[in-house]
Amino acid sequence: MYMTVKQAAEKWGISDRRVRILCSEGKIPGVTREGRSWKIPADVKKLVKDQVPLSESIIKQIHYLVLADKKDDRGVYRRVPVRIMGAKHEPAQPYLIQPKMEQLLESYRNSTEHIIPRQDLRLT
Repeated sequence: MYMTVKQAAEKWGISDRRVRILCSEGKIPGVTREGRSWKIPADVKKLVKDQVPLSESIIKQIHYLVLADKKDDRGVYRRVPVRIMGAKHEPAQPYLIQPKMEQLLESYRNSTEHIIPRQDLRLT
């Protein structure tokens, strides 16, 4: 199910022009161009205005926006194992990413701590 630029503009409270710019810059997940018009997925949310709770879907939408230049990798979990040269940390294997994301979101939902823990930052 898709909505038009005009419908998205009304839903999000922004101008038609701004929606078209967001579409052309690849900043709306799942949008496709059909001729001269844009097809915007009806379930896409404007992240800031709607104050939606953090979820896997929101994280994937942010990922989609961040990786605007890598079309095949946007909004999806990594499919191949990776290593970070010179680092002690080993990233999770691709088959573990989904369950680890579920664990992360569960611990986030159950936490009473502020989303950004305060740390003592010192220059050493």
